[in-house]
Amino acid sequence: MAEITVYGAPWCPDSRRTKRFLGEARVDFEWVDIGQDPDAAAFVLRQGAGKLTIPVVVLENGHVLVAPSPAQLGAELGIEAPAARRFFDLIIIGAGPSGLSAALHGIREGMHCLVIDRAAPGGQAAMTPRLMGSPGFPEGAPGIEVERSLVTQAHRYGLRILRGMGLSGLRRAGDYLVAVTDDGEEFTARSVLIATGAVYEMLGVAGEEELRGAGVHFCASCDGPFYRKAEELLVVGAGDLGAQEALLPRPRSWSWSRGRTASSPRRWSATGPPAMSSPSIPRLSLCMRA
Repeated sequence: MAEITVYGAPWCPDSRRTKRFLGEARVDFEWVDIGQDPDAAAFVLRQGAGKLTIPVVVLENGHVLVAPSPAQLGAELGIEAPAARRFFDLIIIGAGPSGLSAALHGIREGMHCLVIDRAAPGGQAAMTPRLMGSPGFPEGAPGIEVERSLVTQAHRYGLRILRGMGLSGLRRAGDYLVAVTDDGEEFTARSVLIATGAVYEMLGVAGEEELRGAGVHFCASCDGPFYRKAEELLVVGAGDLGAQEALLPRPRSWSWSRGRTASSPRRWSATGPPAMSSPSIPRLSLCMRA
């Protein structure tokens, strides 16, 4: 059980500053939200001589500090304010729609959040021609539009996004979690949310890695325009989703499914799912293989 108790409120800047100071110093403490606990609010009133002054910090020896500064709190605890570390209530790994949405909800609840992503915000969803199911877009919207909306909201709320930086390690330090980035910088938090999303599926065939970006691609909407003059493309994917990707480039396209096992390759004309009958594709065949 924590031997230091901090009474405060999530909307109070001084309360957040005290929590951040203790977190950076990796000092365990119990947090009490006076807005959710009438007895705690009454205790704070008594300590402030009838004034609702927060935060109130009760130390292990019973000493009570009312709205202490970081320097005063550090002197009482015998610690120095850390310069290199950063403390957050929540660290989120991944800046896709899930990660950004979680961070926005956290900030609205008064949490201090950090988002870390080795790429740009938006994730793979930002490259999706049409994204369904995102809050605020009942009819769906291009992935880039959803991404811009989330990032705009993030900036408005002051969310810190560490982009272009991967996570090299995650370890526990007492009751805290320490996230270590690729450049060795450490960030401390009480909770870490992993929202790294999905990765492109590789076929594992010879030459695939060597041709990646030079004939082998994973995003039709991003790289398809490079092959508009091609007479034929091969789209590797299952069912209607693969056919939808084939709708984006203009050449005669083929879709190869790695779905159910078949005794031998079979071909169908473009009479399957609705996406397959698009007039924008001169000829589309589906080949299912084991």
